[in-house]
Amino acid sequence: MRRIKPKYINELAALLLTAALLAAGLYQAGIALMPGRDDFGSTWGDFLQEDRDSIDVLFFGSSMVYCDVCPGIIYDESGLTSYVMAGPEQTMPVTLAYVRETLRTQSPEAIVVELTGLFFDEYTGFSKVNVCYMPFGLNRIRAARACEKGLMTTALFPLYDFHSEVFPEPGAEPPYQHPDARMLAGYTPVDGRETMGEPWERTFTTQFGDDVYSRSRSALEEIAALCERKCVRLICYFAPCYNQVPALWRENVLGSLDGALDLSDLGEVIGVDKSADWYDVLHFNQKGAARFSAWWASYLTEQGVAHTHDCDQALWQQRADYFRAGR
Repeated sequence: MRRIKPKYINELAALLLTAALLAAGLYQAGIALMPGRDDFGSTWGDFLQEDRDSIDVLFFGSSMVYCDVCPGIIYDESGLTSYVMAGPEQTMPVTLAYVRETLRTQSPEAIVVELTGLFFDEYTGFSKVNVCYMPFGLNRIRAARACEKGLMTTALFPLYDFHSEVFPEPGAEPPYQHPDARMLAGYTPVDGRETMGEPWERTFTTQFGDDVYSRSRSALEEIAALCERKCVRLICYFAPCYNQVPALWRENVLGSLDGALDLSDLGEVIGVDKSADWYDVLHFNQKGAARFSAWWASYLTEQGVAHTHDCDQALWQQRADYFRAGR
């Protein structure tokens, strides 16, 4: 057996070290150059600016959460601090990674999960946004593994898929930045009004009971187990909307989740105006979100969720005043 000469070992070690340094440099460059994100979900940069252990309630899910739940209103109505850590078409396995990551810096009294993500396909088209704005670490890797093939490369080297945003074409408009992002706490206000008729069933690629659903359900069970270990109350719900998860599917899910809520048809109960409060068939506009968020403030208080965390009261009062002025 031929022995490798020491000089070749040194050359190989130098080559491997160079490759590792190059990879680390490319990753750091990608992180540094990626455009900021302060609305429409996955707002990790803003979330990580919150004071440690200052949030009472964390909300997770898809756009049916970040367009519908306004932490400023919840604080104004109840004194509870909350944050929306949802992402566009966020699947339940990615939600699991989000829950794990948020619990590294926050110790909420309650976690609220919207359940429509149980039926999202693994390949939603928004995976790179949901994953690549996460802090680098094990949870980001877990989220990437739960998504389509090839996303791991983007998770490790963001420039691979975000080059057009990092290096836009000459004359392209700069990325939009919300002027009051600090006030949003993960909420995305949308303007517009659509008059609603009768609800109907939404069509999904994923079907109740198939492999994708089973993996999503397992992720939800892991979220429940994690909340139990952390002594965090878990509240699950189907969001109000007019393009709804089929009723039989909702019944099956809710029947196996203690205390889960079906809010699909709750618009009238919480006083939502069909002609004024909807942006489209899935999302509230700002008026509707204010009503729904006030309902959450009342419900959470009735359930015994209390404000127990030290927080920047001046900031939260600013958030409350910001949305009160816009009602």
